Amino acid sequence: MNTKVENICAIWELDESTVRTLRSLLYGSGPDNELLANFHPHITLANYLNIEREPLMKYTHDYAAHTEAFRADFASVGLLSPQHLVCFPRMKGGLYENFVRYHECFDAQADQWTSLHGGLYRPHVSLYSEGQGVTQQAITRIQQNFSPFTGHVVALSLSLVKPDGFSILATYPLLRAI
Repeated sequence: MNTKVENICAIWELDESTVRTLRSLLYGSGPDNELLANFHPHITLANYLNIEREPLMKYTHDYAAHTEAFRADFASVGLLSPQHLVCFPRMKGGLYENFVRYHECFDAQADQWTSLHGGLYRPHVSLYSEGQGVTQQAITRIQQNFSPFTGHVVALSLSLVKPDGFSILATYPLLRAI
């Protein structure tokens, strides 16, 4: 039997208040922001290369059904790479605990950046992107608009990675305990 495999990301979805706060940072970045039109603020939990969709969907659905919504402390803004300005939450509390627990299954299929055992995971929300590199002016504008804040993670989604972007396959709400 030939099973189809796909590139799929597991992503933490944020509540509306957190999205509004992150969106307000973008308006200080200037009109040339490549992410503004398709801004979908989220924190990537896992990036799977060549994974079967159905077992991952069942696992993620069951995981979300037994996981409480949690706080995320957004501590700083900085460069993830020369082309990507991001907002970094602290890797503590629910963000850390759920990263470890979610990766109890399928971790071997996660890429080096999101694998539990890869050691390279750095949670972030992408804010701004420039193909030739983020200018110092854009960094300064966003950093001036930023103050540390607490946001909320309220759902877990699976996103199909496509050459021209992504599409959400399913969103699973977390239990409301905040």
